[in-house]
Amino acid sequence: MEALPLLMERPDGAQPDSLYSGCDVDRLVAYAGRQYHGAVNEQAIFSFYEHVVKREAWLVAPADAGSARFCASKDFDGDMVYMNLWFPVSGTFDLHVADSRDSGGQCVAQAN
Repeated sequence: MEALPLLMERPDGAQPDSLYSGCDVDRLVAYAGRQYHGAVNEQAIFSFYEHVVKREAWLVAPADAGSARFCASKDFDGDMVYMNLWFPVSGTFDLHVADSRDSGGQCVAQAN
């Protein structure tokens, strides 16, 4: 999953940390992501990723009442992958992808 182009895209001013990836063997969930830091306002981040996911044919999904602030999903050869964007602390955001909708920031089940 760490090879997804989405994980290489970032808004101007966002500085990436190391890419992380793995598999939660207890739940059989593959995941990858990256955390970013910088003086980029949340609305600019939302707008940037909304453009990217639409360009790459992801389907935007509503975030649940949990920590996710922006969610999307995409079918890759029969496997659904879910992206969520969230802000763990001020000045930091995390872009996370997984083959489970409730991994990371938590997204609503169906994309619209």
